[in-house]
Amino acid sequence: MKANRPTLKIRFQIVFLSLLTVCSAPASEPVFNGQPLSDWLVERDTAAQQDAIRQMGTSCIPTLLDILAHISQINFTRPCN
Repeated sequence: MKANRPTLKIRFQIVFLSLLTVCSAPASEPVFNGQPLSDWLVERDTAAQQDAIRQMGTSCIPTLLDILAHISQINFTRPCN
């Protein structure tokens, strides 16, 4: 029984490190026609922009929420003249 303890400990460490690696990896942006979502959001052609976002579907939601979270932290007050 004690012979299994080191291998169990090693297995636990491998699983823990694997989960840590997966959880800490940044979420990748959805891509359409070789352009990531952030590029499509600044696109001037709104018809192409809408089509690209529709094609990417619900995979856009996490990235859009991240963008909204960053925007909400920005102070939009106007400077005093």
